[in-house]
Amino acid sequence: MIRTLLVVGLAMLVTGCVDVTSTAGTDGRPTYTIDCDGEPDGCFTKAGELCPRGYYLLDRKEGTSEVPYTAGVIAAPHTRLLIECKLP
Repeated sequence: MIRTLLVVGLAMLVTGCVDVTSTAGTDGRPTYTIDCDGEPDGCFTKAGELCPRGYYLLDRKEGTSEVPYTAGVIAAPHTRLLIECKLP
């Protein structure tokens, strides 16, 4: 049972959560802050979905965040991207 919970918990960490906050950049282009728990690939996938014509990577921060787990709290990878969509 514990092994099953561990496998499910780790699978959730790999897929992670993606949160997006949108603001307008100084020149009117959409600017997005993308926060991802788990693998950073989720952030870049989301950036591609938000900006199908491409984007400028303005900032990238990586670290860890605390994630509640059955036996307490574990550290999970966390990535934050600040992007600006390219104009058509």
